[in-house]
Amino acid sequence: MLDILRQIVVKCGAVAIECRKTGLSKMVKADGTAVTQADYLVENMIVDELSRLFPSIAVISEEGNHYALLDKKIAFVVDPIDGTKEYLR
Repeated sequence: MLDILRQIVVKCGAVAIECRKTGLSKMVKADGTAVTQADYLVENMIVDELSRLFPSIAVISEEGNHYALLDKKIAFVVDPIDGTKEYLR
């Protein structure tokens, strides 16, 4: 499982780096914190892969687009780009 997770992280990291090269559009969430399109793109990539590869494990994501199913005993917790403020700098 760890090898699969590492592959997902490496793939998403490359996407996040490419997003920085092409420019970032910053948005502000309801709680006043910054979020970028890269956050959403990477989050969706991670959640899609995890859901496909590990359908019996719930996924909880920071941006709130995906929720854990209460009947699942374990969950992945996804923070697509930790430190968005720093990422923007």
